Amino acid sequence: MPEQRQANQLRIKQQNCKHSKDLTLSLINVTDPNEWDILLIQEPYIYTEHTISIATSRWFPLYLPPNTKQSPCSIILISTNISSNTFEQIQLPSDVVTAITLMIPGGKINIYNIYNPPNSNEACVAIHAWLMEHPTEESDCTIWAGDFNKHDPMWTNPAHHARCECSDTETLMQLIAEHQLMLALPAGTLTYQSDSHGTWSTLDLVFCDQATHGRILTCNASIEDRLPSADHLPIHTILDIAIRPADRTPARNFRGVDWEKFNKTLSYLLNSKMPHADTVPSTTEALDEYIDKLTDTIRQTICQHVPQSRAGPYTKRWWTPELT
Repeated sequence: MPEQRQANQLRIKQQNCKHSKDLTLSLINVTDPNEWDILLIQEPYIYTEHTISIATSRWFPLYLPPNTKQSPCSIILISTNISSNTFEQIQLPSDVVTAITLMIPGGKINIYNIYNPPNSNEACVAIHAWLMEHPTEESDCTIWAGDFNKHDPMWTNPAHHARCECSDTETLMQLIAEHQLMLALPAGTLTYQSDSHGTWSTLDLVFCDQATHGRILTCNASIEDRLPSADHLPIHTILDIAIRPADRTPARNFRGVDWEKFNKTLSYLLNSKMPHADTVPSTTEALDEYIDKLTDTIRQTICQHVPQSRAGPYTKRWWTPELT
């Protein structure tokens, strides 16, 4: 289990769901958006003839850019506890890579969720092509995380080094060297157990730049949080980075207003504060004062007669009492 949440932390969970509806549902149900800020999913379940997966109202789902027609092998879910003003999707045209830019104190962090298909360099090629046209700013932090489906002595458990001989990692190694990334997940961490013969491998990885590496509190595979029937373990990465929370100011429920009382109070306050309201302001200063008094009067009436409401996770804005 991950350690208890502390203030000023960015918490990222990644999981391969092998296109399983049950696995994707399980992941969404057990991952608390109050505990995790970003959920990186590789091989999510995708509805037939669609490009969308399973999500709830407690997450912002980020799918493929509109010009990408393939079913995604990579999606990102952002907790609704994070202000939507602090992140922006990177419009990388690929069905195996999704990415976001997250605004953090002092700069930005670019997070890439990667699914690289077996025996290919598809994700590596997509990232390389994108970064050639959209180079990362020198001050930006970077995280590459996901299922890379490759073996290399840099991360493979020493007991399984024979697998590295038939795994082409040259393109990936050149790419991480070019962008000066380093391995964040401890080398030799076992992350994948084959369904067919039960052997373990290290396929799920996390890379980051040196500055980001210095802010990582933990990065590990959690055997305790393994989902039923999952062949990949979830990877938990926790960083010492503060993020801006969403504004939770309760909204006003104008449907619950007694408008007769509202209008009576508004009329009384207008007569009290603005006895000469019918007089047209003749100067800019007078107009400003008029508007300030009118706004304050309406605001005071709203505070007195319009109840506050906090939308629940299953709230439907179109619902009315008549539909009950």
